[in-house]
Amino acid sequence: MSTPDPAASPAGAPPVCYRHPDRETYIRCTRCERPICPDCMTSAAVGFQCPECVAEGRASVRPVRSRLGAKVPTKPYVTYTLIGLCALLFAGQTLNAFTDSDFTMWPVGVAVDDQYYRLLTSMFLHGSILHIGFNMLVLYSLGPALENLLGHVRFAALYVIAGLGGSVASFWFTDFRVQSLGASGAIFGLFGAWVVIGRRLNVPIQQILGLIAI
Repeated sequence: MSTPDPAASPAGAPPVCYRHPDRETYIRCTRCERPICPDCMTSAAVGFQCPECVAEGRASVRPVRSRLGAKVPTKPYVTYTLIGLCALLFAGQTLNAFTDSDFTMWPVGVAVDDQYYRLLTSMFLHGSILHIGFNMLVLYSLGPALENLLGHVRFAALYVIAGLGGSVASFWFTDFRVQSLGASGAIFGLFGAWVVIGRRLNVPIQQILGLIAI
């Protein structure tokens, strides 16, 4: 038993939109030939297409991949989010919205009181405007390019893992009485990743080496 076409009209009646039967239209989708009203049409290379055909066309298009195989993001949202988070927390530090010592990397707090969260929170705090300024400048300079090559998820993972590595190094090699903070561990992780990727893709890395030296 056949299903009636919702866009079909009685003999002699004007055609109506297949999605809006109350709207007369003489425009048809160039792919499926169904009548479509102005609200349902999308401009195509030739004529107009209906929403279903547009969706099918988009699904058949392969996503653009970077040279490392990641889906190329439209914007470096992770980079901007990290910069915004660090800036927001620094504003909180400046306004004394919270106590820095409760979230810095403090070996005693981690080893004795099991305050493992310090390994993560310390990488988003900074000690001065110069400290956060340099770190965010580097993140703004390197982040978008790396995020474009790695994709959102792998770039975020790189940043967090590198930051945790810096916290662990601080735990083992810093005087247990000293509290430390800063995104430097994560930033150096980005430096290292860019050097490795640059050598693999034959991209000049002299500028990066200069920043590392500074």
